[in-house]
Amino acid sequence: MLILISIKFSISTFFIIRIILELYSFISVKYNSKIFTNDILELCKSMNIKSNNVNFFIDNTQQCSGDLSFLFPIVYIKNHNENKFIIAHELSHLKLYHNTKISIINIIINFFSFLITNSLIKAYIISFIISIPILIYIIRKFEKEADINACKYCNKNEIIQGISYLKSNSLPYSLFDHHPHVDIRIKYLKQELINLLKIEK
Repeated sequence: MLILISIKFSISTFFIIRIILELYSFISVKYNSKIFTNDILELCKSMNIKSNNVNFFIDNTQQCSGDLSFLFPIVYIKNHNENKFIIAHELSHLKLYHNTKISIINIIINFFSFLITNSLIKAYIISFIISIPILIYIIRKFEKEADINACKYCNKNEIIQGISYLKSNSLPYSLFDHHPHVDIRIKYLKQELINLLKIEK
């Protein structure tokens, strides 16, 4: 009986959070103008991602970022000349199903939290505390995967531009940062660049 209740709790919690995120994404899609450039369309095509399933918006107030919800995946870019590597990075999250995997992990955490406590309030508190270090670790791993996957769809100059972008746009690092430290990112991106140059030879 407790297991059944735990399943219901974890799934219902998941769907409540998803509904909120989907509504936010829907509002963003509805009240913003989509922008598609030839570079973006070509990139989507090469990554085997349907461009009409992704919403690209200009947002000069923030760095290039993604809000990859299930129904309304969104990628915000600073301008029409956004760095190709950075866009490929955001699209890689979609291609590699990172958002889906994180959602499944959240369901599992919620399930065991309620199974252990048998209390809604305690379960929410415990799942929140437990999920922070777990999700930070996993998301950083996903960010690295997205970086490396993006290299597959960029040439050496675009990767170099991506490295330069990271150097000039990196924010102060914190323990709760979702991305690996910028020095670590640059290190493995340079290694990917070396591997690419070896292949070209």
